[in-house]
Parts: sequence; C-alpha cells; structure tokens
Amino acid sequence: MGAHAAWWAERPRRWSISGLGFRFLGWLARLVTRPRRLLVVADFEPSADQLRRRFGSLPGFLALPWHPAPELTGVQTGTVATGVNPIDLGELGPKARAAGVTTIAFWLPWDHVRGQTLLQCRRQGFRSTWLQVGGGGLLLPTLLFAVWRAWTVWLQQRFRLSGRAWTSARAAPCLAALPAPPTAASTPRPTPTIGHFMRTWTFGGVERQVALLAGLQHEAGQQPRILLQTAPPGLTSGGLPFLAAQIAARPIAVQTAPDLAALWHARGLGQFPWESLPADLRLMVLDLAGELLLHPVDVLHCWIDEANVVGWLAGRLAGVPAIVMTVLGVSPAHWPLGDRPWLRACYQHALRDPASRLVTISDAGRADYAEWLGADVGDMEVIRIGFPLPPRPSPEQVAAFRQEHGLADGAPTVIGVFRFDPEKRPLLFLDVIERVRQRLPEVRVLLAGHGSLAAEVQKRIGALGLDRAVTLLGQPADVLLPMAASDVLLMVSQVEGTPNVALEAQAMEAVPVLTDVGGCRETMQPGSTGLVCPRDDVDGLAQCVVRLLTKPEQRQAMAKAGRAHVAAAFAPERMRKSFGELYCRLADRAAGS
Repeated sequence: MGAHAAWWAERPRRWSISGLGFRFLGWLARLVTRPRRLLVVADFEPSADQLRRRFGSLPGFLALPWHPAPELTGVQTGTVATGVNPIDLGELGPKARAAGVTTIAFWLPWDHVRGQTLLQCRRQGFRSTWLQVGGGGLLLPTLLFAVWRAWTVWLQQRFRLSGRAWTSARAAPCLAALPAPPTAASTPRPTPTIGHFMRTWTFGGVERQVALLAGLQHEAGQQPRILLQTAPPGLTSGGLPFLAAQIAARPIAVQTAPDLAALWHARGLGQFPWESLPADLRLMVLDLAGELLLHPVDVLHCWIDEANVVGWLAGRLAGVPAIVMTVLGVSPAHWPLGDRPWLRACYQHALRDPASRLVTISDAGRADYAEWLGADVGDMEVIRIGFPLPPRPSPEQVAAFRQEHGLADGAPTVIGVFRFDPEKRPLLFLDVIERVRQRLPEVRVLLAGHGSLAAEVQKRIGALGLDRAVTLLGQPADVLLPMAASDVLLMVSQVEGTPNVALEAQAMEAVPVLTDVGGCRETMQPGSTGLVCPRDDVDGLAQCVVRLLTKPEQRQAMAKAGRAHVAAAFAPERMRKSFGELYCRLADRAAGS
C-alpha cells in the first residue's frame, strides 16, 4: 500500500456508510485486542502516530520491508518481503508466538494478502487476523479469513469480477477528470530526473533492461531513480541485483511528509473522483501520485502493463511532463490471469494523451497490442531492447563443461532454456528431440529450467527413452557457458515476446531454432543467423535441428553471423539514445498541446 496510500485511506469521506462502518469495526477490534500482543505486517514504514491511531498504542512486533530508522522504542522489528505469496514472516513470527502473540495485523492492500499466507499464519499459531480497511479494520479468525480469501480469489479469476464493468465508456467520466498535462514545460533539462517505475524487483528480463538503461543514463549524466510499488526480497541486504550502486532504488513506502496534504490540494486532487477507480487500482495510483508530488521527476518511465496504467494515472495526477509505458511481450489477451479488467480502458485513454507513449520492443508486439486495443500501430513506438554482448567462454572452459556433463568431443548438442510451463511447451520440445534422435542417435541435449510441468517433463523423458540423451541442468545461475558448449538452441514456445534467450544463444554462437510466434523472428536474421518454423510443425522443427547439426560449415557460418548481428542490432547505447529522443519529443508535444 505504501505511506501515501495509507495517508489517503485514513481520510475517507467522513459520513460515508463504508467509512463509518470500517471505523466502527476497527474500534471494536481495538477493544478486544491488546496491541502489545500484536504482530503488524506493513509494506511501508508507518510512523508511531499512525500506529497509535490504528491500534490504540504501539504493537509489540512490527514486520516491514526494511528496519525502521530510528527504531521504535519497545517494538521488536524484523524484515519481510510483502510482494510474494505466501508472505514469509522469517524469524519474527516464531519470536512473536513465543511472546504469546496470537493476532496478526496486515496493513497491506486486500489483494496482497492471499489464502496461502493466511493458512501459513494459522499453522504458526496466529489464530486471528486483523486486516486494515479504510480508516478502520476487520478482525476475524485466521482460518475463516483464509477460506474467504481463497474463495474471493477464485471468484475473481473465474468470473473476472474485479473492475469487470470498467469499460472504456464507463471509465471515461473518471479519466476525463484527470488534470491536463503541464503546458509550461519544454524539452527536459540536459540532466533530467527519470523515474523508472515497476511493481517490484525480481530476477527477470525486465529488471535487466531497467538496470541496463538506468546505468547508461547515469553514465550519460542523467539522474535515474528506480521506484517500486512493493519492496522485493533482498532490498535490505546489499541492495538490488543488477543495479549500479550510484542509482537510487527504493520502494514507494517512505513516511509521509507534512507538506503532502498542501501539495495534494494545490494540484486540485481533492476534487478527483477517486471512488470511481476500481478498488485494486485506487491505492496503487494514490501511492505513486503521492511520491511524485513529493519527489517530482521530469520523465516517468513505466515497465509492464499494470505498472504502465498505474504510472500513467499517477503521472497525470502529479503533472509529470513525459510518461513512457513500455511492454516487453504480447498483450494481456494472451495471459488471462494478468489481464486486469481496467487495463484496456486505461490504455485506450492513454494513447490519446500527448504527454505519453506506449512502447513495444518488437513489431509483432506492436501489432498485437494494436489489435487488442483497437488502435493503429502508429499510435505506438518500437524500441528494441539493449543487449550488452558478453565475452564467449574460453575453449578450455567449454571443454571442461562438456567433460563434466559427459558430452563427447564432437557430439552434436542441443540446448533448451525455458520455464517448464504450458506456454513454453516443454513436452513438445521433447517430442521434437525424439524425432531428431531417430535420425541422429548420438545427439545430446542440455535442458535448463523448472516450472509447473517439471514432473511431466521427467515422465516424458522416460517414456520416450531419452534418459541417456537429455541432461537436466535445473536452473543454473549462468546459462551462457552451457550455450557456448552447444551447437543449437531449440525453443518451441506457443507465445513469445522478444526472447532474450535467442539473443544469448547467438552471442554464444549457438544457432537458434524457434517457433515463428511473437517477435521471435525479429531476434535474428532468419536463414542467416537462425531458423524459424511454423508454431505446430513438429517435423519441420526436427528437420531444422538435424539440418544444422549435419552441416557444420553452414552452422558455424550462421553462428559467427549471429554474434555480429546481436552486437549491431541490439546495442545498448542505441536503446538509450532512442528513449532519450522519445522523452524529448513527448515533453515538446505536451508543451505545445
């Protein structure tokens, strides 16, 4: 939720039925709960006054994304990652239970507290749960809360209840009330402040792109910052992976400054129809808008669908001169669980905003989003990702790896690197390998990954008699060495954006064979640096692999060309310059609107 959203949530309409109801329930909860026998979990750093207003006095235990500074007197604190499911209380949970605590309070948005978290809390002995809602709260037995939460999640996923009626027409009155983009600004300063906004920070391709771009911007004299909706694991122990030490990175969860209320009303946000926003969108927008009012940026660069919409709304409210929304794959129409009902309506309005721009990383991605949004491809931009060309491992390192994994000299080797999830089709991958092996019995396969179909993968390997041919690598920290030890990369995905693994393979001189979906063909020069096949052509995929493995001279020429192609087409500096030019164009358009 963050401090800014909590600040607003404590000021519901004074005489509204919901506001009075939750305040009354919160008052009842305080009557039956001793705060010193309470463990509070929050995704921001609440002040002592906020805690006293909510719980009557300071709690005995407080779990936050980081240790508060200064420590609250008499309160035992611990760190917890609130952006995961289930939420792990770490050592603080057992400590609280040993002190006799049986009630846990979650000061988080409702949709961040899942049934798995509640069941885990019940197993640890927390018999009751206090969920913070509006200016009050709701206290129920933890087991009852878990069943209720699991039921509501199922209903939302089954019938898409959350914001289901928030169509473009329904959203129009609310979005029409957004403040206009600033008109006094012109081209951003030579050293603009750039806020990169994401939901949280994990270990994926998006985070690598953000870290790469922010690092290049810092080297160019600009001022990038990373803004996170939810604090990730590891934030308190050595910072965020991939980020240069000079780049500021923090979640939007600092204590609320005293002048936020004045800035809020000076911007006219008190008149915005907040209650018209879907509940699961409202708090995220409030939180980021508060941060941007207190710490303005010249450019707000958002990443991935949900953060794009939250960032666009908050940026408009806070008067950010330029807003960029970047997506790295295909539209949410392909990911039912990620297609929040309000995404499409907000995107359609954002496309008409002169101060904002939707950016995809492939022509295929742009066409897919245009179809989903009912828009023209000219309403969007294509900027390719950046890929720093890594050095190839030495021949000695490659030889040692092949020997370690029982790969004989000269044995044709295929590698697969993907999640074992349905859209990656790992079972079809093995079917293709089985057909390759019929023509090349000596073929060896390295398979790196894990996922929901891991058990089925093991069974299929045995059923096809591939036990001696396939080596499972798990999830290696470094996939570049296995790629450098391989001849061909095979990926048979049903849906893709712009797969980084295809760039990594070409950089390591393993020739990729991919299904012709999404932006796969845009990662290579088909026929020259890699091959693409129709999505469901199992025989065609097998023939492509066999062709490359049986024609070493052709394969080696393609491998050399692939490394040169990646170095030229995906140069990181080209990406930085393209985004810098876009920032300036957006600021100029907003100034002239």
